[in-house]
Amino acid sequence: MAAVVALDIGGSGIRAARVQDGEIVRRTRLELIPGTAPAQAAETLRAALGSLEPSPTDGALGVAFPGFLDGAGRVLPGIYLPGFVGMDFLDTLGALLPERPIAVVPDVAAAASAEAAATGCTGRLLCVCLGTGANAALVADGAVVDLAAGCLGDAGHVVVDPEGPTCTCGGRGCLEATCSGRALARDGTPLGFVDAAAVCEAARAEDRRAAHLVERAGRALGRALASWSAMTFPDVVLVTGGLSLAGELLLTPARNEMRRVGPPEIVAGLDVQIGRCGADAALLGAAIEAHRAQQAKSTPGQEAVA
Repeated sequence: MAAVVALDIGGSGIRAARVQDGEIVRRTRLELIPGTAPAQAAETLRAALGSLEPSPTDGALGVAFPGFLDGAGRVLPGIYLPGFVGMDFLDTLGALLPERPIAVVPDVAAAASAEAAATGCTGRLLCVCLGTGANAALVADGAVVDLAAGCLGDAGHVVVDPEGPTCTCGGRGCLEATCSGRALARDGTPLGFVDAAAVCEAARAEDRRAAHLVERAGRALGRALASWSAMTFPDVVLVTGGLSLAGELLLTPARNEMRRVGPPEIVAGLDVQIGRCGADAALLGAAIEAHRAQQAKSTPGQEAVA
């Protein structure tokens, strides 16, 4: 099978990889400043792809990004990378990989595809991504469920605490405002932690203040899991993204809270674990979507949709 190229756009950088037979054979990363202007965001995106030195033998391109597209394929407002709003990935990247399909999917959908492939799950898999923000996607019968915007919509804004902090979406008490990299950084800064990674590292080192923040985030996650599970009936839940590095410090309070507030017949035996793909989940998922786009293009009567 021909190699494909994958891009994963995150809050602090763009990761690019060439993937063959499910394995990353080359990778690179370029930093991305959140407030980057549109022209610079586009240039950084092209530079990340160009740094892989795309080969004529490369197949399709898959792009995972933290947002949603409108009907014309342009990035909608609402993401925390304003420089990408309005961008058309086909126009921006098409010249670097001419005449090859480009598949663009929300990063949570890409991560869910990768985790489903890694686990071989044939049932219903709920994938929760906790990075700079928070979101969730469901895989059923081998495909990501497209309820809205290519996944379950913006599931990270499920309310877990009506009296909780104001969220960047304008709501109050969302999961993303309580259990995300942005939330841990906000709560950890007054305690001397520079970012969410520092909070998680300190919690693992048994710093009580950091452990309290992670535990509180875990309880919020448990409430979200209770709500999502009542709607989607998953067989397994996998947690991915940067916050998953907190491991059981996050998952134990999440499981306990999920079982405390959720419907017992649904959540009592629900398996909640850390995902298997680690930080590469969205990148590998973008490669899977690229392969699908390539196969659709090569199948008579079908066309890949970007």
